[in-house]
Amino acid sequence: LFLVGGRKGALVPTGMQNLAESGVDFIREGIIMQTIGPEGLRKRWVVPLLTSMFFFIFFCNITGIIPLIQMPANARMAVPLLLALMVWVIFNVVGLVNQGPIGYLKSSLFPPGVPKALYLLVTPIEFVSTFLVRPFSLAVRLFANLLAGHILLVTFAVLTASLWVAQWYAVFTPL
Repeated sequence: LFLVGGRKGALVPTGMQNLAESGVDFIREGIIMQTIGPEGLRKRWVVPLLTSMFFFIFFCNITGIIPLIQMPANARMAVPLLLALMVWVIFNVVGLVNQGPIGYLKSSLFPPGVPKALYLLVTPIEFVSTFLVRPFSLAVRLFANLLAGHILLVTFAVLTASLWVAQWYAVFTPL
């Protein structure tokens, strides 16, 4: 998409260039500015990473609505697990680079605003949730959402087919 869209590099985009530029603009304005803020745009790797991940997930999932395929790639556990592990590694590396090892561990394990007496309880929970459970949590959320969407599409397709061969209540099929 981006190789074809960026081939001409016209000042006024048309066709595929317009589609590619609209996609990048959506990532910049709709995702990065809304969640990270302007500092996300100052880092050179954020826009390409999020754009490639967004379009990879989009094109993997669009197969879920194509007849006879109807199974998105992310509805299999391997792809979401790989994406989650990649994001988890990037998350931890960026945290270590920006805050240093001690500062990163301090901000990860000792959340601000928690009373000091509760740190004995909160610190192990934060360690397990941040460093051990997070990649699997991310993978399961993506996998479960896409599998549920796939199951809903197949269910409605089967129900529509069964209504179509029925007699008088075929009028309910469009609903």
